[in-house]
Amino acid sequence: MKKKPFFSIVIPTYIRQNFLKAAIAITLQQTFKDFEIIISNNCSTDNTREVVKAFKDKRIRYFENKKNIGAEPNIKRAMSYARGKYIFSLGDDDFILYEDTLEKVKRLIDKKHYGFIRINLIERKFIGKGLQKNILNVEHNIEIKKDTQPEEIINFIRTIRGDHIAGLVIKNYKGLSSEFFTFPEIPWIKVIYKNTKMYGAFYIADLYMIITWSQGVILTHYNPRKDNRFMFEEYTDFVFSIIPKKDISDYKLRYFQKYIVQQPVIKLYSNNRNLILFNKRLFQLEPRLKQNISFWLFFLTAFLVPKAIWKLVRVIQHKKRNKLDELKNKEKIFKKFNYLSSKYYTT
Repeated sequence: MKKKPFFSIVIPTYIRQNFLKAAIAITLQQTFKDFEIIISNNCSTDNTREVVKAFKDKRIRYFENKKNIGAEPNIKRAMSYARGKYIFSLGDDDFILYEDTLEKVKRLIDKKHYGFIRINLIERKFIGKGLQKNILNVEHNIEIKKDTQPEEIINFIRTIRGDHIAGLVIKNYKGLSSEFFTFPEIPWIKVIYKNTKMYGAFYIADLYMIITWSQGVILTHYNPRKDNRFMFEEYTDFVFSIIPKKDISDYKLRYFQKYIVQQPVIKLYSNNRNLILFNKRLFQLEPRLKQNISFWLFFLTAFLVPKAIWKLVRVIQHKKRNKLDELKNKEKIFKKFNYLSSKYYTT
């Protein structure tokens, strides 16, 4: 029987042949060589198959769906092919910045045997060249020990942006693929939580994934469904199920209070009707919010201010937050990014 690799680099893909070609080529430059690359092509209509087949590296395992099965099933299917001891997830338009990333992650695993590791994220410009945003703004490493309390684990997962697929390093186990895409808010929360609880977790601040986020994402989880529930409730149901019963009342109040300041966001990406429906549902989930003065102030402001103003506020906030001037090792990061972009990316 063929020896299983240590890492499975898993890349679900759909109609991104040039991005995918660069992601594969850059991954193959890693100094640690004990890995496989899993490509799950969701019936792309471009030359994805030819691009992958042009690489003559036996570590690449290519799979192609006969029809488009949707993004979620394709992610699950891609994960099911992984044979490695650890899965390293990678978006088809993302790439690993430094060649020694796998080597450093491997040393960390050998020393501490973590079940989950997150690599830091920097966003590339969607239009034009260059980098535009440090996604996490957490410049120090974070360690979570096994058997840590559930609330601390959940807060850690949110802090290190567990919702983005690039740069998740997860200890593989039987049945992982069936649990990998579960809830819209953080689709792989069950997998990350389970591995963190059992083995601990680590966030590496000085290694980077370069990611691409498309503009104009619609926050559909703020829109009500026919059953009067919202998409995020499947996630909250899971979170509340793992919080100790003695703590659940206080935790629910703290959890739903976070939506108070998000009401302008709901207005921006939806409308006043859905803002009202959203708040009615919040009152059903947590009636104590009705007595919160801040809630009503944010609601009235969000409701009365036109959406055009909120768009302007968003632009100003993005310009303020997206600066990379204070990023550690900025020159090194930009130099490496520019080199890889010019070498591997074509228009």
